[in-house]
Amino acid sequence: MDDELFEGIIGIENSLRTLLSSLKSIDIPTPVLDSTLSYLIGLRREKLSVNLIQALRDKFGYHGFGRIDVAVRVHLD
Repeated sequence: MDDELFEGIIGIENSLRTLLSSLKSIDIPTPVLDSTLSYLIGLRREKLSVNLIQALRDKFGYHGFGRIDVAVRVHLD
């Protein structure tokens, strides 16, 4: 990611956190802003919670999932 763009995103994220904190303290629901913050957090993460979703799908539907530490496909029992 471009450094200038990254710095802009971090600035927006910090402002958004402050805004959300204020709105939550007076019980105002903000589903779109919450999703926006989650998206911005996801941009910076190397690994996301998708791995957890894969494991849950395997547990309830036996689809299998790929492990990130070894090159094998496994199933939960």
